[in-house]
Amino acid sequence: MAIQPHKKFNLLNWNANSITNKKNELMYFLKDKEIVIACITETHLKPHMAFNIPGYNVIRSDRVQANGGGVLILIEKSVPYIEANLPNTPGLEKVAVKFPLNNRILTVITAYKSPHKKIQNTNIATLFNQNTPTLLVGDLNSKNINWGCRSTNNAGQNLQTIISNLNLHILTPTEPTYYPHDQNKHPDILDIAITNTQITFYSTTLHELDSDHLPIIISTHQSPPPHIPSPTLNTNNINWKEFRKSIINKTPKFSNLKTPLEIENSIALLNNTITNTI
Repeated sequence: MAIQPHKKFNLLNWNANSITNKKNELMYFLKDKEIVIACITETHLKPHMAFNIPGYNVIRSDRVQANGGGVLILIEKSVPYIEANLPNTPGLEKVAVKFPLNNRILTVITAYKSPHKKIQNTNIATLFNQNTPTLLVGDLNSKNINWGCRSTNNAGQNLQTIISNLNLHILTPTEPTYYPHDQNKHPDILDIAITNTQITFYSTTLHELDSDHLPIIISTHQSPPPHIPSPTLNTNNINWKEFRKSIINKTPKFSNLKTPLEIENSIALLNNTITNTI
């Protein structure tokens, strides 16, 4: 059955930074947020490792020759789809599916680019056939102040040129999606979406799931979905011992903070750690 215009379409874009130990919370998140398709990067899965989520088909591409990386797509079993064949794009890990949305066939690509890799113009161009509505989501480690980042790196400058040349649209959250554990790095927007379609998408960042990247919901709702408030403490039956242990294990030592920016980044990291622990 096709996804009709009146039906809510929620897509998850999330860098899991290893998914094997986060399966249970991901299962709850998918059900609670009514996620139709989940695009997950940095799965850290290997071909011999089984991974499944009840109610979803799994399409994945694992990094074989080194640690880290890996991408996958989860798509509800009620949605008909085919796995899309994509051209070879060195430096870009990816997997894609095609399925019906709003009476058209939409190609969704989950992609991950390591920080030290370079995106070639031809790589992106071959993924966007103007006759095929396409939505590419993931972590491309590309920063540009034009889409809200704190700074612009070479990858972001290159990606901006590609987007302009191909007349593509970029969809980014309004707040950082990445809160690094390294205090020498800055929170920033790394998880983005690129499309050639005229479909109106809305993007919402949530302070949920356990990763150094926040999950982003991309939706076709007629109005942006409301921000879900961060969880609050229940004053009854709090396991403070477990809370303290988790905070100590997840929070790096803050020392030799010399500039206001270092202090600001450390506070942001601590706040994010407390939120995830709660």
